[in-house]
Amino acid sequence: MKHYFTLFLLFSTLFITCKKGDKLETTPPPPTTPPPVKPIASTKTFKIDSIRSVVQKNGFYTALSDSIWADSAGISFKVQMRDDLAEAALSFPATENSAIFPGALLQGNSIGNSNYKSFLFSGYKQNPLVIYSSSPSFDPFMTKLIPSRSGTTDFIKTSLKTDGKQTNSFTYTNGTEFRNYSEITMSTRKNWDFSNLVIRKAGDKGHIKKKTGFYVNFELALFDIAVDFPASDYKIFEAGVDPASISGDPVYVNDVVYGRTAIIAIESDAAFQEIKAAFQAAQTGKESAEDKKILQEAVITIYMRGFKTAEVSRIQTAQGYDRVSLFTKALLAGGAYSNTDYGEPISFYVSKITDYSNIRFKFKYRLDFSI
Repeated sequence: MKHYFTLFLLFSTLFITCKKGDKLETTPPPPTTPPPVKPIASTKTFKIDSIRSVVQKNGFYTALSDSIWADSAGISFKVQMRDDLAEAALSFPATENSAIFPGALLQGNSIGNSNYKSFLFSGYKQNPLVIYSSSPSFDPFMTKLIPSRSGTTDFIKTSLKTDGKQTNSFTYTNGTEFRNYSEITMSTRKNWDFSNLVIRKAGDKGHIKKKTGFYVNFELALFDIAVDFPASDYKIFEAGVDPASISGDPVYVNDVVYGRTAIIAIESDAAFQEIKAAFQAAQTGKESAEDKKILQEAVITIYMRGFKTAEVSRIQTAQGYDRVSLFTKALLAGGAYSNTDYGEPISFYVSKITDYSNIRFKFKYRLDFSI
């Protein structure tokens, strides 16, 4: 009996030892790799991506390219209007341009940069053509001449009634908000970039620097003078000259609109409605001290064409409230005209010398956004 008890203790010890050994040899769970941590975009990158997304989703223009500013302080876009190619009424970035008159020949490659350079030719001559106006203020309404600026001026001074009051069209926007000066260009359908008036050196940008942008657009088309050809052959050049053989991509001006156009852009830290109220007060002469203060502290940019030179000079040299007041007075007086004061060419159309139909254009613009 004693022998069996000893064997029982021996087997019990072995069993306990084996169980303890099994627990010591248990395989630990495999190590787990934590999921990768996505880097958090910087605040600047996030803002730039947000601006890019908004620009790309807009329904008015297409973003062709973009470039990020130094230190990611902002982003610039090159954009193009989404609508179909328009029979563009070309306009003027500068106050002077003597190359534009009905029948004028221009270098085709000067249209894109709005330089409008004359096309110089030799060895052949232009045929006489007919210029005419549909305005009832003209009598006679047409004449035949070799195209020239002086010939056109003589026709206007001879035929335009001195008490002309009839106008072709009138556009006036009573205050629009903007953030980018190029928005003014696109909204007013100009083919040159208004931001060029505020970008004066490398590194300058076309966005507003203050809290709010406000602009007013004025355009008064008094009359137009268009081109027609004698019924004989409808040819620009004298007999024997094939227009298709002339190199240099010349185009000709087939219609010119005369009148006055002006834009005033105001940057201010005031709210939009406060700027608008100050502008309207300058129109009526019933300004408050606060209205004057807003305009005195504002950044004001003005473009004018077709107004008297001395009048424009006074406006451009004035400051703040006085500048806005003089500008509004010029607009109010701009509707009157005569055969000695009829504005200037404010827009025009061009055709190919081989086609005679209006050329259709699309222009590119620049948009700047700071963050």
